[in-house]
Amino acid sequence: MLFADYWTNSREVRVGDVRVRNSSITVDVPAPTDPFDAVVKTPSELLQFDTQATAFRRVKVRGQIIHSEPGRVFLVEDGAGIRLLPAEREPLHAGDLVEAVGYPDISGTALLLREAIIRKSGTELLPAPKVLGETNLTAEGLDSTRVRVEGKLLGQHVEQGAPVLEMQSGSHLYLARFPRAETRQSSLREGSTLALAGVYVGHGRNQQPGTEAEAFELLLNSIGDVTVLSQAPWWTLQRMLIIVGLLMAGLTVALIWITQLRRVVEQRTAQLQRETRERERVERQHALEAERSRIARDLHDDLGSSLTEINALASTGQRPQSDIASQTNLFHAIAGKARSLIAALDVIVWAVDPEDNLLQSLADYLAGYAEEFFANTNIACRFKIPVSFPLVTLEGRVRHDLLMTVKEALNNVVRHAEATEVEFRMAVTDGILEIEIVDNGKGLKGGTEKGGHGLKNLSARLLMLGGSCTVESPTAGGTVVTIRLPLPAAASKPAVGAN
Repeated sequence: MLFADYWTNSREVRVGDVRVRNSSITVDVPAPTDPFDAVVKTPSELLQFDTQATAFRRVKVRGQIIHSEPGRVFLVEDGAGIRLLPAEREPLHAGDLVEAVGYPDISGTALLLREAIIRKSGTELLPAPKVLGETNLTAEGLDSTRVRVEGKLLGQHVEQGAPVLEMQSGSHLYLARFPRAETRQSSLREGSTLALAGVYVGHGRNQQPGTEAEAFELLLNSIGDVTVLSQAPWWTLQRMLIIVGLLMAGLTVALIWITQLRRVVEQRTAQLQRETRERERVERQHALEAERSRIARDLHDDLGSSLTEINALASTGQRPQSDIASQTNLFHAIAGKARSLIAALDVIVWAVDPEDNLLQSLADYLAGYAEEFFANTNIACRFKIPVSFPLVTLEGRVRHDLLMTVKEALNNVVRHAEATEVEFRMAVTDGILEIEIVDNGKGLKGGTEKGGHGLKNLSARLLMLGGSCTVESPTAGGTVVTIRLPLPAAASKPAVGAN
């Protein structure tokens, strides 16, 4: 007897919950001894109407496994596919030829064989996949079959440890799944065009076996089922944005670093400027002290000795003198000493006067000094000096030492050369001031080393200024004193010469 539950609260009869009481079971047809003695059918025949078919009667199918994963196996025979749900786990692989016995289920979204008992009978190569285009990607009869689809790789991700490719073919989006053990798809670039060979798995709300699918996905056996038709360029928008971002970040860091460096450089520059100004002040102070010392020495050596001689001569003149000629000679001596004193004072004033610090002023003064020096002698002096000189400023010490050198050379001509003519030359060549004093005297006998302390003092004085002084006696006779002194950069252009 059959009874149904009645709910008094809602006054409903639950017809789906039936209880059997006082039941008895009678076996009409006994179970077969060998499960594989079941009726053999193909996947296509399972979709046909059969009066003997029932969900509680096993059927047997034969075919080749095209994909196997834990709890699910895909089998194909004569181009039609079916999914097997094994009753027990068995080591099955794609390419195995098998027989399977189970309970058919055609009421869901796919053709199934539940509680399947599978027996392997051999192994063969997988059949060639059916090539699908953009127009028949959701056609009927594709579920659980092996197909080949071309599409564009949009992305990759991992689901439950299995790599998944995100694909697009025309207007269709779908997924291509690898087995969990496969991890080599990471080298595929997004945007590449791929050809995938895999098992077609259809999806849809009201899909029935043998109808078109609303969506689908592919199950791949390995990375070998993927063929790269065209590799996507490495330079993508995403990578470009990343590189631009990195460049902007690097540029920002560089700007910050440059700003900090500029601040440090400015501080260091200001410090160096202060140190330079202080050093220049100290150097000017030292130069001023040296100039003062030189002036004091000149005053002591020249003016002091001359004043002492004048004092001595004047004291002599205060004594009773009976000879008028002696007094006349005494006054002449005093006058001569006074003139020399005036000349020495003129040299000291000229050396310290800042208005006479140009090279042109030096040339004019030396020419005037040489002319005046030979005025009271029997030696004729000729000059070879340019009309103008570069605008070069010379320190008082340099002008003084040059004057002393020229004075010493002229003095040697008068005292030792026995010359009748002297030529005084000045020129600027390649930034070097050259002064030559040439006489027609007897020259040096035995070389410059026999010339006494005067010639040695010439070289020593010029060496302290950074220049040089040479004294030579040509074969034709006479003596040539050459003074060379490097000038500042403004003297790089030679002056225009004139006799």
